[in-house]
Amino acid sequence: MPADELIAYGAVVCATAYAGWRLLPAGWRAALAQRFSRLAQRAGLLGAAPRVQAGPSGHTACHTCSACPGCAEKGPATAVHTVALRKMDGKSG
Repeated sequence: MPADELIAYGAVVCATAYAGWRLLPAGWRAALAQRFSRLAQRAGLLGAAPRVQAGPSGHTACHTCSACPGCAEKGPATAVHTVALRKMDGKSG
C-alpha cells in the first residue's frame, strides 16, 4: 500500500474521531476523558492528574449547574437569543 494512501486514511480516521468527539454531549465527553486519563495513567503514559470533582448534580463539565463553587465564581453563562416576529397580512398566502 503506497504511503500517500496511508496518509489519506490516517487523515480520514483523525477527522472522523474529531467530529465524533465534538458531537458527543458534554457529559459523555467528560466521562470519556476521565476514563481515558485513568487508562493512560495505568499504562504509565501520564503522571497522577488532579481529580475533577463533580458538582451536586454529578456533572463535571463547566457551566452545567450553577451550584458548584467553580461556576459561582465565574458567573452563569449568559446566552442572548433574538426572536423576530413579523405580522402577516391577510392578503399574502
